[in-house]
Amino acid sequence: MSFNDLVKAQELISKLNSQRRYLLCFGGTIEGRLLCETELDMIYSVVSEFGKDLIIPREHLIISQGKMLKDEIVKLLLSGVIYAVVDASHPFARSISSSIKEACEKTNIPLARFSRTSEQLSFSPNSSLIYFSSLDELVAEFKRSYPDKRVFVSSGVKSLKALTDYPSFDKMRIRIIPSEESRKLAQDAGLREDQIICKTGPFSLEDNLRDFEGSELLITKESGVRGGLKEKIDAAQRLNMISLIISRPKDLDYTNSFTSVEEIIAWARALKKD
Repeated sequence: MSFNDLVKAQELISKLNSQRRYLLCFGGTIEGRLLCETELDMIYSVVSEFGKDLIIPREHLIISQGKMLKDEIVKLLLSGVIYAVVDASHPFARSISSSIKEACEKTNIPLARFSRTSEQLSFSPNSSLIYFSSLDELVAEFKRSYPDKRVFVSSGVKSLKALTDYPSFDKMRIRIIPSEESRKLAQDAGLREDQIICKTGPFSLEDNLRDFEGSELLITKESGVRGGLKEKIDAAQRLNMISLIISRPKDLDYTNSFTSVEEIIAWARALKKD
């Protein structure tokens, strides 16, 4: 990796106050946004511009937008002003979580993972729910068994790349975050404007009933309670839709893993006192 590849990290370091100690949080989730609302001196790293715009600026909060590679994270951690790292990225963002963990191990910086609990959601036995270990596995079964269904995609705009050759692609609809990047990805995949719904969650049962109306099959992720999975499945059930669900990947092994924002705040405060 060349020096130019580390410019982003260097620019971020230049914004830090060498007299302060910062918590570095990788977000993009509700939990990450909640951490930003605390009084902690913090650097908040988020990939999308949409995620950045959701954060309310405050004193001693530095927001970094854009994907950070492992070497950039290492350089940032070696700046000497970061005392701990929190990985509050999306449960399905396995690549960035691996980079964060490796960078912390290399620099010996304490790391905590916000781990969403795998809630035992209760669905009617009449629901048509099919779980898959990966998007690729889901797509293979989807194309083989349901070639002519009207599909609603609620698994992220990046899922579209694997679905463009679906026979009924022209009937497919997707719900995405209202960002130019997401809209462009959907349009580049070949979707018309009337196939794209741009909205910000969380979504209620009523929201989903309105959006799913007319669809026969739902593609989504096992995002848990905070991700609105129950409201999605309940709506799909009422509309007699088949639900294809990508199972949440198993989390990496962490020394410090917490299931509440309060626990992470307490952990961070204790470290800063040391």
